[in-house]
Amino acid sequence: MENYAGKSFNRTLMRGEIMVKEYSVVPNKDVTGWFVKIEDVAPTDLYDERDTAVEKATEMAENNKPSRLQVMDQDHNVENEWNFK
Repeated sequence: MENYAGKSFNRTLMRGEIMVKEYSVVPNKDVTGWFVKIEDVAPTDLYDERDTAVEKATEMAENNKPSRLQVMDQDHNVENEWNFK
């Protein structure tokens, strides 16, 4: 755990660069719910509403800077992307 400007964060170095944490919001198989995923591993939570999933994922990404949030459509194409520094 590193401390930078009074904030703690996990840091992974690759060729001298800080790796950002990756968050995503993806629909379930039949698009009846939305998963929030961290680092493209198993989903953390399932939400009925896309907006709620995006809100929760945004909170997580903002609290774990540097990070990136991608919101996927039903075909898993990126609809929106935000970077948090």
